[in-house]
Amino acid sequence: MSRLKIEKEFDNFLKVLWRWIKFPLLVIFYPKWKIAIILTLAILGIGTNVANYYILDHIKKTYLNIPLLKKSIINFTKSHLERAIVVGVADFSIWNGISFEDVRISAEEDFSSNKLIFFTRKIDFKVDIFGQNPNVFQKITIHNAKININLDNKISEDFWDKLVELPLPDIYFKNLELTLQKDGLDIFTTVRPLNVKIHKIQNDIETTFDDAPGYFPFNAKIYGESSFKKDNKTTMLAIKLKDYELVGIKGIVEKLIYVKPESGVSNGSIKLLKDKNSYEVNGSIDIQKLYGILNFFQEAKVEDVTLKTSFLLKGQNEKKDLPKSLFERKIEGLGLSVLEQIELGEKDLTNYKLSFGIKKVEDLLGHFNLKKFVDIKGNIKLDANITETGDIKDWFQINGYGQLENFNFESFQKPSLKIKLDNLDLNINGGNIYTRFSGKLFEKQFVSGINMKLKYAKFNQEDGKVVYPLNINIVHNMSLDDMVLENYYPIYQKIENYIQDSIKDRQEKMLPESFFIQTDVYKKYLENLEVNSNISTENLRISNNSVNLGKYKTSINTQKDKSLLISISGEDDLLKNKSNSIIAQIQYHNQLPAMSLKVSARSFLWFDETIKICGNTMYTNSIDTNLVWQGYGNNFSSFFDTQSLNGEITMKTNKIKQTDFAKNIHLGKYTNENVFNLFMNFRGYGRKISFSPIQIDGKQVFLRGNGEYELDKLVFSLNGNSGNQNYSFSISEDTENCFLK
Repeated sequence: MSRLKIEKEFDNFLKVLWRWIKFPLLVIFYPKWKIAIILTLAILGIGTNVANYYILDHIKKTYLNIPLLKKSIINFTKSHLERAIVVGVADFSIWNGISFEDVRISAEEDFSSNKLIFFTRKIDFKVDIFGQNPNVFQKITIHNAKININLDNKISEDFWDKLVELPLPDIYFKNLELTLQKDGLDIFTTVRPLNVKIHKIQNDIETTFDDAPGYFPFNAKIYGESSFKKDNKTTMLAIKLKDYELVGIKGIVEKLIYVKPESGVSNGSIKLLKDKNSYEVNGSIDIQKLYGILNFFQEAKVEDVTLKTSFLLKGQNEKKDLPKSLFERKIEGLGLSVLEQIELGEKDLTNYKLSFGIKKVEDLLGHFNLKKFVDIKGNIKLDANITETGDIKDWFQINGYGQLENFNFESFQKPSLKIKLDNLDLNINGGNIYTRFSGKLFEKQFVSGINMKLKYAKFNQEDGKVVYPLNINIVHNMSLDDMVLENYYPIYQKIENYIQDSIKDRQEKMLPESFFIQTDVYKKYLENLEVNSNISTENLRISNNSVNLGKYKTSINTQKDKSLLISISGEDDLLKNKSNSIIAQIQYHNQLPAMSLKVSARSFLWFDETIKICGNTMYTNSIDTNLVWQGYGNNFSSFFDTQSLNGEITMKTNKIKQTDFAKNIHLGKYTNENVFNLFMNFRGYGRKISFSPIQIDGKQVFLRGNGEYELDKLVFSLNGNSGNQNYSFSISEDTENCFLK
């Protein structure tokens, strides 16, 4: 055996020997009083655990019936709240009392929707196990609960009544997350968890709450108190806000100022008083550093807005000489002043008052991200009073006054619009509206006036909805010094795109046939419409640099058969020709609406481009035409499918220029680069138009042929001679390609 191995074996022997002799040595040499303490504590610990086990077991068997308590909680929730409930593991300890874990209450009668109105990880029912009534609860503590309450449900109205009936002690919520909903909005959400104490005194309940972290009540952002007295059914709630985040009261903010907040803070108070005969809610909220989105225009951002708001909502059902309910709202800040009142009086008739003013629109809009959409300047003032009369044939009585001063409006999105009003006065008397205004439209001076009679009826539909059909009588006069059609072309494009999108949408979704006279637009606004409008312009131009086309008048009138007749007639300054006219008639009161259009022009001075084809543009000096178009249907697609078109057109003194050299097609060579006249006779039905004949006649040029247009594709062929050279060719063009053969 080696020396190293002998030494290792000896070390192991010494370790074993020490294990046997260390405790006797400790007793001999260590102080006895310390050892006694250690032994006593060990014995007490073992004894306490043993006693706790037998005491708890004795209490559970003798005084407490935890399974029965659990069953009672489940039965109460199902019978009184009509909600499904799940209660997790139940336990009991001397310090915490009876505990239930993972308690869930569904928003429905079952858990199929996975929506909860109540959830908590743990509920403690504290009991006095050493008192005379160990089965009576001392307090209830609910930990880390989440509560979602929809105030539109009846369960929220009966909550306090049901709570008073229960023989419960004080209830404490620690770290409560609360959400209150009304009309689909989250009117309140906890930003920080709440600490809530519910104290019951006989038939009364008192509640205090705050969101102060730890033991620092002065740092609370929201705090308040409430009380409920069962004898007279009186409820009081008082809430204080201190730099409370607006996202926590976003529903209230949306109701007050129509902005969905993303950030910002609020300071103020809200108070509720309610008894069996009346209620009152009033509040004052200062909104600071508001950033958010406008409800009615999602692309508009609200930036760094500060406003003072207040509101009042009250009602009663006891005194007949007082309003049944009253809502009042005030908003002030950034030059904006709003006072709104809605009063529900006798026979459930409503009286609405509005006072609205903006000192400088530009100052207010400076806090809205609208510069890329619109630029507005000026002052606005409006006072209006709308009263329900009780007469179903004339339901609303409207009175008021409005004014615009130094008002400038310019939109940068298509279709663009630019208007300046020097002054506009609006007077409303019993539904009769009178307004006179002057200014500039697209930098062109105009004067206008409107007399309008509004008369609302009331109608109850079979589906229970109430609609208010409007009887409108409009007399409108407007005169413009100059009108440039180029400025209005984006509006035409917007209408054209809307029509095309509507047709595409109907084709793709295969929407069923519907009748226009059954739509809400017709029922509310067009069924009883009378219009007499006259618009005149002294100088009409295609573009700012084009020739003056003369004086034109437009009249829009409703006829005896309730159709709408639009007539445009003009006289040019050069030829004094009065035969230029456009007459459109719209019959929209029939089950199958119809429209007709007649265009008549003789030597109509144009001096601008008329036709674009294959990278070539034709410029025309004057036009003769007679055209008749008709169509019918309940949607735009039907109008195009049923349309018929007949007529002829002569374009005089034309010249072709190549404007797109990339397509490498020059049509001017076929006219020998000379001016010419173009004549076309056309007819069409549905989406197909035929041109026959097409004739080009000019100095040293004569071409004749035919063509057709269908589904965005134009095809025509011509043959003849030009410059002592014979030609025979055809052109085909669609939205992407152009071919010359």
